[in-house]
Amino acid sequence: MQQVAFFDLDNTMVHGSSLFHVARRLVSDGLLSRRRVAGFAFMEARFVIARTESRCDRARITGEALQLVSGRTADEVSRVCDSAAERLIATRTVRATVEALRRHQAVGAETWLVTASPIELAGSVARLLGMTGALATVPEIVDGRYTGRLRSGLMHGARKADAIRELAATRSLDLANGYAYSDSENDLPMLSLTGHAAVVNANRRLRSLARMRGWEILRIGPVPCDAVASAEEETQESWDDQIIPPFPQHLLLFSA
Repeated sequence: MQQVAFFDLDNTMVHGSSLFHVARRLVSDGLLSRRRVAGFAFMEARFVIARTESRCDRARITGEALQLVSGRTADEVSRVCDSAAERLIATRTVRATVEALRRHQAVGAETWLVTASPIELAGSVARLLGMTGALATVPEIVDGRYTGRLRSGLMHGARKADAIRELAATRSLDLANGYAYSDSENDLPMLSLTGHAAVVNANRRLRSLARMRGWEILRIGPVPCDAVASAEEETQESWDDQIIPPFPQHLLLFSA
């Protein structure tokens, strides 16, 4: 069976809220006023300090983000997400998590980003890091424009574990010997699904649980990721051959 490792995005692969950087890019591109982005700034500050989020917080952030892009074209949002992902990787990556990612890639394991952030952003981050693909939330697009709604529910909590099981069955992934990385108690279903788990920048309660279960505990620090350039060169061909069907729409695969 195929080795595999799964990674959460916010406060795990990158420091803070990834959606905040999408909102910032919308402002810099003249697509959003600074007043509208103020709410994102507040939510990110609380998110970074608390190092966790509730489903209500995630739903609120996602709902606001959907309204911000409602009526925008798929091309516009794709460009914004690509730019935001580049900034995240250049300035906000978590060294310990990226080092773990590189170790898994070095032994030929599939590596997947699993996040409640939109698939457009998750896909860009995963590409830049040379990952196999992403499982993420999918906004609805009709006639080339965002409707402000989701095609299905948030990729959050137990839904992450369900999506991973579906992916594992499709791709013969070895979950019993797999790895999962996250900062959040919301991801306990995902962390408990694999044979090995690591908590990243976890709060006190999650650290305590990790010690009880024998999980690894990683400390974080936002740093530039100089290794991205070499990963881009090595994976450019696979990026050009993105495969989506017949896989679920919450899944974006970069290499078969």
